[in-house]
Amino acid sequence: MKVTSKILTISCMAFALSFTSCSKDGNDGVNGEQGIQGIQGTAGQDGVDGTNGTDGKEGEDGTNGTDGNANVQNIIIDVSQKSGATYILDIEKFTPTVLKNDAILYYLRKGNLYYPIPGVGPNSAYIARVYASEGKAFINFKELDGISSYQTVAGEVDDIQIIIIESSSSVAGKSSSYLAALSAAGVDANDYHAVMQYYGLN
Repeated sequence: MKVTSKILTISCMAFALSFTSCSKDGNDGVNGEQGIQGIQGTAGQDGVDGTNGTDGKEGEDGTNGTDGNANVQNIIIDVSQKSGATYILDIEKFTPTVLKNDAILYYLRKGNLYYPIPGVGPNSAYIARVYASEGKAFINFKELDGISSYQTVAGEVDDIQIIIIESSSSVAGKSSSYLAALSAAGVDANDYHAVMQYYGLN
């Protein structure tokens, strides 16, 4: 009886060992226990996006220059031998169209000095005025009171200089537009040299 009991015990232990062994091998179709999950690796660093090339800077607009005139003329008339209260000058360029549309600037010269007309002459001796008609210019001299005539003598004035600025069709009949343009450009229309330089007549 004891022998039978020992045999039975041994048989049961063998069976149990056999069953356990089969389960671990997985031969009976049963999966083994899942192993412990490994530590997750550190995520790789994202690549740096490429930098876009710098766009070329757009050039700033240049300041607009003064529109050139198709025709700017400087007329010089020698009056060094003239005398009296009025000089009558023949100027064939004074056509009706020029007188109506163009800007006309007048200056008298004595030595190296230029004086705008109308205005006070050298040494504040007189006031010079100008009147124009077709083919003619009249330079009139007055005492400083503006009423009495002033009588010049030969050599008192060297020459009269006249600048004709041809008007464009857009400003025809508006000579004051050119004077305004000179002023806006910082040019004193009374300054003969500044006007000549501005129009490139030096």
